[in-house]
Formats: sequence, C-alpha cells, structure tokens
Amino acid sequence: MFIKLVWPKISFAWFLLTVPGICSSQSPSTAGRLISQLGCSYCHTTLAVRATFKDKLPNHSYSGLRYNPAYLFDFLQHPVKVRKHLGVAVMPDFHLDEQEALALALFLATQNQLGPDWPVYPQEILNIQTEQKKLTVQGKMVIPAVEDSVCLGCHTLDGKGGVFAVDLASVSYRLRPEWVKRYLSSPTLFNVPTTTMPEVFYHYDPGKRQFSQLLPYAAEEIKNIIRHLFSFNRDKRKKLQQNFIVAQKKHPHISAKKGEQIFAALNCAACHQHLTIKPPDRQFAPDLRKEGFRVRKKWLTSFLRKPFSVRPFGFIPGSGSRMPDFRLLPGMVQQLTALLMEQKSVDAALLSMFMPQEITAYSMQKVRNLLREKISCLACHRLGKQGGRIGPDLSSVPDRLNPLYMFNQIKNPHAVSPGAIMPKIPLPEKNVKLLFNFLYQQEDQRQDSSYVSLTEQPLISLKNKTGAEVNYLNRCALCHGSAGDGKGYNAAFLPVTPTLHADSSYMSRRPDDTLFDGISAGGFILNKSNFMPPWGFSISPGEIRNLVAYIRTLCNCAGPAWSRDDKVRK
Repeated sequence: MFIKLVWPKISFAWFLLTVPGICSSQSPSTAGRLISQLGCSYCHTTLAVRATFKDKLPNHSYSGLRYNPAYLFDFLQHPVKVRKHLGVAVMPDFHLDEQEALALALFLATQNQLGPDWPVYPQEILNIQTEQKKLTVQGKMVIPAVEDSVCLGCHTLDGKGGVFAVDLASVSYRLRPEWVKRYLSSPTLFNVPTTTMPEVFYHYDPGKRQFSQLLPYAAEEIKNIIRHLFSFNRDKRKKLQQNFIVAQKKHPHISAKKGEQIFAALNCAACHQHLTIKPPDRQFAPDLRKEGFRVRKKWLTSFLRKPFSVRPFGFIPGSGSRMPDFRLLPGMVQQLTALLMEQKSVDAALLSMFMPQEITAYSMQKVRNLLREKISCLACHRLGKQGGRIGPDLSSVPDRLNPLYMFNQIKNPHAVSPGAIMPKIPLPEKNVKLLFNFLYQQEDQRQDSSYVSLTEQPLISLKNKTGAEVNYLNRCALCHGSAGDGKGYNAAFLPVTPTLHADSSYMSRRPDDTLFDGISAGGFILNKSNFMPPWGFSISPGEIRNLVAYIRTLCNCAGPAWSRDDKVRK
C-alpha cells in the first residue's frame, strides 16, 4: 500500500539554518560538547567543534612495545571502555571480523617507533627484571606498596580503590612488562601530564635528558610492582594467547601489511598519534552541515543508536571506511539527533520542489525495466536482492531520506552533494519524477547491512595519487579493478563481467573514440551493459581523454592503426 506523504509548506529560509556550536565558530551547545568529546570532527571534518583528546589516547607508533597483541586481537573485536578519565570518549566498535582484527593486531605488534629523541634509560632501570611471578618470603605472598599507595586513589585493583583510571588488574593481559617498566619510570615521556599520572619513582628532565631518582630503591619498587600486577588474571592472559595463536593458524594469509592498510582505511590515525601515518587531507565522512535536510529524524535516531553499513565499502567508495558504534546512551542519541536535525545549510536556489506522488502498477514496472535495461543505478545501488554495493541500498530510501533531498539528488547530485562520486544521469524531467516516485513507493526489503570485508577485497588508496589515476580509482576501479583486471570489489555484484582494461588483445581493437564515448555516455550507448554509468556530466572532456590515456597504460597498448592519427589532442 502506498502511504501519501504530506510535506508542510515551508519557507526557503528553513534550508539556510545552521546551529551554533556544531558547524559554526560560536560557543558549543551541550550536544556540541558531546560531539567534541566523541571526536566526530576527526572524520566529519566540516564540523567546527573540534575534538581535543588525541594526545590523551595511545600513540600507536610504539604499540608493539606497549601491548600484548593477543589482547589487541580480542579488544578490536569486543572494545570496552578502558580510560575512564576521558569522559564519554570510548574506543568505538568498527564491526571487525576475526580476520580484520587479526590483521590490525599483527600490524600494531610491529610498531616499535619511539622516535629519534627518545632518551637512554639509566642502567638501573634497564636492569630491572620483569619475570611474571608472585613475590613470596618464606612461602607468604608479599604485597608491594602499590596497594597502600596513592595509586588506588584513581585506579581500581582487586575490587579496591578509585574508579577514574585504568583497572590495574587488567595490566597483566593488556600490556607488556617491559613497557610497564618504562612507563612507571617516567609517565611524562608518554605525554601523560603529572596531574593525570604523577612521577613517583623517577623524574625526567627533558632539557638535560637525565633521570633523577625520587624514591630510595626506586628500581626495586618498580620490579616488585610489575611482578605483583602480572600475578593477576594469568588465566585470562593465557586464554587470550591461545585464541590469538589459533586465529593465526586459521588465517595464515593474513598479514601485518594488510593490517596497515586497514589502519589507514578506518582512519585510525585521526584519533591516535603515529610518527609516520597521518590522517588523509580530504573529507573522510559525510558533510553533516545539511544532515537535517538530508535524512529523516526517526532513521537518524535508529542509526545513531545502532550504526550499520550504509555504504558497504566506504564513504569514499573502495576506501573501506566505516561508521563505528560508540555505544551511545539514549540521552546522548537524543541530544545528537536534535542537533543534527537542525543542520539544514543548503543553497535554496539550487533546489527543485517536488514531492512524492502515487503512480500506477504499470509505471512501477516501467521503472523496474528502466533500472534493469537502460539506466545505471543498480551498478552502484542495491534494490532488493539485485545491485551493487557502492552506494546506499535504495530499498531504504523512504525510511532514510527526506523527499526534497532525494529528488534533487537524482536530478542533479553535484548541486546538493558537491564532490560526490555519484554521476548525473541525463534523464528527462518526467523520468526523474517517475524514478523518484518509484523509490518512495517500492516495498523491497532492505537486505543484510554487513560491510564488505577489508581483508578479502583490495582496498583503494588515493595516497600520492594524482590526475587521471585518481579519477580511475574513484570511478572505474570499483568494478574494473585498480590494475584494470576486472577484479574490483563491486564486480561480483554485477550481471556482467566488467571490461578488462589490462587485456591488451581486446583493448588494442578498441579505438580511443569508442573508449571516450563509453566513459562519457555509458555502456548503453555502445550496446554494452547499462550498468556502466555515463560520466560525461560529472567530469570534463579533458578528464575523460586523460582517463582514456591512463587506460592505455594499463593495457600497454594503443588503439587499432586505422583509428590513430598520431596527433596529440589539445
């Protein structure tokens, strides 16, 4: 049954609203502060409210020195709050499967970069032995001073102490003993202020690059504390190690190199410092300045409560980026939804006003035929059980998107979503309206909302890429493959095999003009698959010619001799 949608009469001024504290430089609201504390702006870079806790999170340059990799493998699949002093900030859940978590854990285990200016520790610290055994005298366990010290003012240990810092009983399965030794010797070297973790045993003077002892027998005290801490949760540490070993044997093809690619894909360096890996200098997630114009409130509330895959292989297609689950409390979801729904900054002059209208069963079937035989929407979007995995599932359009946004997205995607990869399809106005009405009337059920595997599919990186290669990776490689071998991740969801651009035998029989026409006007114009979209309204003729030239480098071939005039086109 088609439910008639009623859209209130509104002034165009409604679309020009922006709320102080999220997309402007004015003082942040309560929800704005929440956005700052969650670190939303690290990925949604158009937000004016900036996150400031990056220096308080673990530096992954030396995670291999710091963490037990078996713990990381488990934690990445089942993240929990560890640092209680960071307010609402948490390690979110990126929906990693076993192979993805294993790859990341293997990569982090290789990160041993302390930096060129790291000091040399005194010999007495280097000589501290960190055997993991209980301290006993005449058969009785000795409890180091940690349990009677200032430590338990913040930390919890064995059910005692404060609740503001890391549970010390978790140290034994989370951390490496050698790192705990370094940390206790001087927390300030790890960018931890003395107001958070005071210097107890040694003081480090960065000017003189010298350590000075603060307590008698400081090295002995550190040794005793380490041995005591690592006497807790031995069985858990052993179980984590067993699971880690089993996973490595089960997935021998998973490597640290793949983990490094996943580290970049998930934009881990946006929140965590790293000496050599930096966040990308481009938009990594949707622009939230028009979220209230774009999505429906009910859908946004549900999505924030439990995020799922909207773009199965990344906001930038092929990048593998994901919206993680921050495990938000109901009150947080309510605050964020209210604030985001007020973000409606869009140029009204670019909009065409049109609302859903009921169409006949004949018209519904006509659109299905268009989608199957003539236009390219299903190359990227899923509808029911058919279609690609590049863009959002079209089955969810009625519940997810505001009609006015969706109509203009179909008609002119680059006007309402500047920089979007989605091509403009040159449809007559009546067909735009027909397709729009179909999307709001169809009753196909949204299928599974799982992400495309980050380990089973090649990730596309634009780092150090320029010109035609960027256009190819953004628009072509998703189906044709980065190397033109037809192994793009989306190829598996298409009804036909994409052209193999690396096949010199085939490509040498295709004139450059034919390649130009196919890229510009789409596959349908060449009696090929309509799933090849037209890019002529999205990129310039010069960019298309450059794409043709780039494709020639993939096949290492030229077009047929009869088609070449041996002149370079300007």
